[in-house]
Parts: sequence; C-alpha cells; structure tokens
Amino acid sequence: MSTPIMPTKLKELKPGKEMDGAVIKRLHQILKNADLEKTTVKNIQKQLEVDLEISLSDRKAFIREEVRWMERLMYW
Repeated sequence: MSTPIMPTKLKELKPGKEMDGAVIKRLHQILKNADLEKTTVKNIQKQLEVDLEISLSDRKAFIREEVRWMERLMYW
C-alpha cells in the first residue's frame, strides 16, 4: 500500500482557492480509503486538521459539502 502524498501545510498557503485546493486534495485522499458507511464528517475533519496542522472549525460546512459531493460520485 502506498503512502498518500501530503500536501503543503495550510498555514503556508494563501487563503482562498489555494487553501481550499489543499483541503480538497487531502480530503479526496482520505475518502478514497474511508469506509463511508462508518466514517463521519467530524472524524474526517479531525483527520484533515491533524494532516494539515491547522484548525478547520470554520470550514465545517465546506468539508461537509465536499464529502456529500464525493459520496454522490462514488455511489452514482
């Protein structure tokens, strides 16, 4: 099993599209390996915060919407 490529730490990125892109990239990596029947958005957010070394409490809705979007793609 290969190790996922870690994106640049968020605190090193400019706010906006660059930061969102890093979150989305890592989120997609997490979701590819997650059991969506058992994983919660809260657990995914915690994993993102650990991996990216930044609080994402202000990005909950953004993360939730991305997870829902990915679920629709996976189950379509």
